[in-house]
Amino acid sequence: MPTPGKQARHSISVDPTRSLVILRLAGFMTLEDVQRIAAEEQAAVRSLGVPSGVHNFLIDARALDAQLADVVAMVQRTTDTVPLKPRRLAIIARYGLNKMQVRRMIGDREIGLFDSEDEALAYLLG
Repeated sequence: MPTPGKQARHSISVDPTRSLVILRLAGFMTLEDVQRIAAEEQAAVRSLGVPSGVHNFLIDARALDAQLADVVAMVQRTTDTVPLKPRRLAIIARYGLNKMQVRRMIGDREIGLFDSEDEALAYLLG
């Protein structure tokens, strides 16, 4: 159960010139949050007008709190099943439990895990 005052917050921005979608996450997510955010992310990708495998996707998870195991599992499933997959995916995470959970969500997928936005963007756009 999320801690009061720490509910999930997110923002999604699109940079059409770089075919880039940026998702910033904070707080504790529920299963419903994961579903809603995934739908919004896919709508943002559709707004680019590109097919699957063309856009780049940056997730800034530095402000994300430790998540419940069922939320982590749903994020893994969602990442695997979205129809419009990115060309490259980079995640920014801070040290500690946040970074450990992100590593678990990534598994053996080819996803860049970074400490800074500059590093993540260099990976995505390089």
